[in-house]
Amino acid sequence: MELVDVTETLIVLTADHSHVLTLGGLATPRGNPILGVDSKVSDVDGMPYSTLLYGNGPGYSVPRTVPANLTHQSAPGTTAAVEEDEEARNRVHGAAVPRQWATHGGEDVPVYSQGPLAGALLGGVMDQTFLPHAIAYIACLAEFADRCKSGNDNYTAPPMPQMCVAPEVSSISSGGSGHSPEVVASSVMAEHGKTLHSGAPHRAPPAAATTVLILSVLQAAVLAMAAVGVT
Repeated sequence: MELVDVTETLIVLTADHSHVLTLGGLATPRGNPILGVDSKVSDVDGMPYSTLLYGNGPGYSVPRTVPANLTHQSAPGTTAAVEEDEEARNRVHGAAVPRQWATHGGEDVPVYSQGPLAGALLGGVMDQTFLPHAIAYIACLAEFADRCKSGNDNYTAPPMPQMCVAPEVSSISSGGSGHSPEVVASSVMAEHGKTLHSGAPHRAPPAAATTVLILSVLQAAVLAMAAVGVT
């Protein structure tokens, strides 16, 4: 890590698959040899079984055999390590299904990453086929080559989308005499003599139009009174 600058170097560590290796035991005490057998025998056939087991592989046998594998341990009362059988590390552990070689497993594998955009694009649960596309995007490779041609390409977080956008402005109305200019959105018709769209704020009519409206109402009232003989 000290050989690179993690602000401009992407480091990704992962695996392509797991294996069918399992770690079994029931109330196994701490310090029990990992390459040895469980502290309890099987409750079905009464035979011991190795702590490490495989779903399939060359360790299958009937009756079941248990490799005498031992980890390095200190001799009682000393700190000197007991010599391990050199052949023990090559012995196979028990398997449920006979195969010449064990197969792959189906568990999720971890992805460890550090560097530009690592936390933004390589976090959480993802399909393994996403990884090369994410790496290509961060490194501006292949179809993402144009991303780094302009601007700063050493991002530590993706650009956040703009959530609030100002209303579109199409024109500025003078507001007539005695009124201050006002900004009118594109959804509003501000020209005099045209009807405002539904839901848009209505401006007060000019004084001359109000006077004409009042005179028209009074004239209609006088005509109605004359029609019914009211003087």
